[in-house]
Amino acid sequence: MKKTKKRVIGLVLLVFILLGSSTIMMPINSITVEAAKKVALNKTNAVLIKGQSLQLKLPNSKGVIWKSSKKSVATVNKSGKVIAKAKGVAYITATYNNRDYVCVITVETPKISKNELQLIEGEKSTLKVSGTSQKITWSSSDKSIATVDKGNVVALHFGEAIITAKVGSKEYNCLLTVQEKEIILIEDFTITDTIQIRVGKTAELKPICTPSNTTEQFTPNYTSSNNNVAQVTNDGIVKPISAGTALITVSFKDIEKIVTVSVLDSKEQLLANEDKRYREEVAEIERDYKTSLSNLDTKIWTIKYNRTVYYGSYDEYIQELNALVKEITNLEKTLNALSGDTSLENQKRLRQTRASLATAENKLDDLEERWSAKTDIETLETLKRTFTTLYYDELGNAETIHNNNIDAIKAQAE
Repeated sequence: MKKTKKRVIGLVLLVFILLGSSTIMMPINSITVEAAKKVALNKTNAVLIKGQSLQLKLPNSKGVIWKSSKKSVATVNKSGKVIAKAKGVAYITATYNNRDYVCVITVETPKISKNELQLIEGEKSTLKVSGTSQKITWSSSDKSIATVDKGNVVALHFGEAIITAKVGSKEYNCLLTVQEKEIILIEDFTITDTIQIRVGKTAELKPICTPSNTTEQFTPNYTSSNNNVAQVTNDGIVKPISAGTALITVSFKDIEKIVTVSVLDSKEQLLANEDKRYREEVAEIERDYKTSLSNLDTKIWTIKYNRTVYYGSYDEYIQELNALVKEITNLEKTLNALSGDTSLENQKRLRQTRASLATAENKLDDLEERWSAKTDIETLETLKRTFTTLYYDELGNAETIHNNNIDAIKAQAE
């Protein structure tokens, strides 16, 4: 009986272990198999030029069947090698395990606009490559003869050079022949004899050479008789500086022409002048105001520093004043009453009363002096407020005049 129980328990444990092991290992094997099944083309689209080839690959796969949707555009062999045949679009399909993998092939047929080009020294021309969306790299076989930038060719010197446009690995060439430039000398030139220009504008002097087919380089020299009125650059650009007249001399070899330049004030100049005048007026008003306030503040500070100022109210001042006046009046009456009595006691009272009277009078003088200092400061403070009011009035008047002047300038004719 015990042996039977042991066998049953052993079988149960074995089944549990097998089931547990199977449960743990299944996902790992499943993932490994699934990863092995994932395949993809090395390219899903590509742009080729006619004649170019591309190797397509489908990793981790054997027995792939390759085919092209349009063999006239692109073909593909059994190993996945694609050859571009003609302009257009073809779909290359790789079939593996009943699944299709597609690569879109676009075939371009670039073409350079000219295979041969003739230019004269100094001339320019533009070459173009059509039939492609890819990057084009331009180069010249001899940069001393000709240069090229984005298809723009500049002929520099007599000779031949090959201009190359590279698209991918393909090159498209144009044979450039640069001919020598015939030298035709300048015999004379004409130019306008007068110009009128306003400050803020510019004018360009445009000499016309004779003969018109000259090949000689025209490098005239420009000078102004008065740079304070009008200046001129080496390129013949006249820049007016201020109203007046200046003579511009244009010379080339032994040929010389004179251009009379009349410079007029522009609206912009007049507005600038008015703005300057207004700013100066405002600055002067502000300067006078600050100076006046500074002088008054100095006087107030001097009073406070050198004199004793009364800081009570007017009613308090009157009350103190009346009290002192009353005290002085009473003391004077006492003096009068004591003036006829020569007794020792009376004389002592008389001296005390005179001392009290002197003290009261000194207090009165001090009170009046302190009140005078107070009123002087108040007068100066009133002047400060008056100057402030006048200051803002003057600023307002100046602004009104300025705005009127601006409106008048803007209303003027050009």
